[in-house]
Amino acid sequence: MDYFFSLPKIIDLTIQQQSVLYEEDPVSLSGGAGTGKSVVSIYKHLQNYEKGTSSILMTYTKSLQKYLFQSIKQINPEASKRVHSAKGCLIPKNKKYCDGVFEIIIDEAQDLSYSDIKILKGFSKILSYGADFNQQLYSDCITKEEIKGLFPENEEINLEENFRNTKEIINFTKEIIPDFKINSNIEKTSEKPILFVGNDYESQVLKIIENYSSDKENIAILFPFAKNVQYLFEKIKSQVDCSCYHSKLENKDTNIKNIHITTFKSSKGLEFDTVIIPEFNNFDYYINNMDTVSKNDYYVAFTRSKTNLFLISSEDLDIDKKTYDMETF
Repeated sequence: MDYFFSLPKIIDLTIQQQSVLYEEDPVSLSGGAGTGKSVVSIYKHLQNYEKGTSSILMTYTKSLQKYLFQSIKQINPEASKRVHSAKGCLIPKNKKYCDGVFEIIIDEAQDLSYSDIKILKGFSKILSYGADFNQQLYSDCITKEEIKGLFPENEEINLEENFRNTKEIINFTKEIIPDFKINSNIEKTSEKPILFVGNDYESQVLKIIENYSSDKENIAILFPFAKNVQYLFEKIKSQVDCSCYHSKLENKDTNIKNIHITTFKSSKGLEFDTVIIPEFNNFDYYINNMDTVSKNDYYVAFTRSKTNLFLISSEDLDIDKKTYDMETF
């Protein structure tokens, strides 16, 4: 089954979210994971088409581009044709995409460099963006101060309420990453994250999928590295209908199944009912010894989950047991 797309109705947006749509000036949108930055960007793009003006909605990751495209296509197929990769629009032959456009909207702008955004700024008189610097995953990207300097006239709007995650997932995330400022304005509750302790994580992944998969449930298995994504995909693809995506694939097929194996970075902007993170015993080693993995990566991974967060490890964690449950297998 394909990834189940579920876009909230515009009438269900909060007053704060709808204020972005009423704003006539370009917007600098901020907010933590799950606050609806991408949803607001989608409706801002659609609104431009309803007004008879054109816009381009851009983002960095291919998977998020696919999500934005599919969400918009359900409502306005013509507007979905103007969802592009920000990097792709910087390729000379693709700059024509931006000719005569009324507004450029960048989702996840923190993943682009200063020079990239400066170039994109020159493509349109109006450029709005959304960003969360806790989710910045690359070392050569624009800083919060730099992007504010580029757009001093943009109306700043900060989305405060997290609609995706549960209190239990955020409490666990704050315990694991205590130096992050994470908004706790959350109403949803669920079971605490579960740490499964044992060996042979592949069998445990399959057991979780068996217990939680359905036509309208999205499940992600997330790894920090492409090689692990590919390994597990090859291991279980004959047993479950699943997809995989990572930056090293030769065929960059962005079709997403409702059981999806991908990297932390490529999961950015997506959300899943259930998130599984195998080999979690490597958490400390990776963030202290691997230049390509940071606390931001794990923050992104944890906050992809709407309801269930499952960690698989060969050992228990040295953190407050009140924030998670443990089971052995």
